[in-house]
Amino acid sequence: MQGKTGPHPAGCASTAVRHRESAAFFLDMAATAPAEQSVQCVKASLIFSALTHEAFVDELAARLLDEADRVDFLAASHTQRLHLLLRAFWHLPDYAQRPYSTLIELFSVMNYMVAGMAETLVRDRVHIPRADNLADGGATDADWEAFCTLDNARRVYEDIQAIAGDIFRRAGIHVDEDDLFNPPVTPNHAAVASSAG
Repeated sequence: MQGKTGPHPAGCASTAVRHRESAAFFLDMAATAPAEQSVQCVKASLIFSALTHEAFVDELAARLLDEADRVDFLAASHTQRLHLLLRAFWHLPDYAQRPYSTLIELFSVMNYMVAGMAETLVRDRVHIPRADNLADGGATDADWEAFCTLDNARRVYEDIQAIAGDIFRRAGIHVDEDDLFNPPVTPNHAAVASSAG
């Protein structure tokens, strides 16, 4: 695949790109499918959007973080990984505002569905809350079902892209919007990240 800002090996789309394409496919299907099938497509789109974000953050960190930071990064949860990557660029977002609040809400619900617990992070004196609209004991099956709407799937899909763009902007790396999830990050870009941290 040839990116607009640099070369990519033929047929070598990143994992994030493949997940992003799946999220888009299921989002499109959800908009036209009968109600019961639409709900399943919404769920699939939400899951693939979460996987897009996870793969993007993991792939970008592998390219931009130094070895010591990668050790901490690999030991962290997915929400913590975003925090560590952003900290490398001297940027800690407002997790109470979009697009980051959308991510926190998505992972609060999904973490409960996968691990049976909500995640609250306190790191470097920065508190990353779980979503405010969840019960005190964490998310429930009802929270997941309530979250699985076409509007939420669209919001998650859009906000995952906004976060990717924000990360590059704050890192001082120009990447065309079409290449956000498969950026041609070079050693020069890694030097930008090192100098920012």
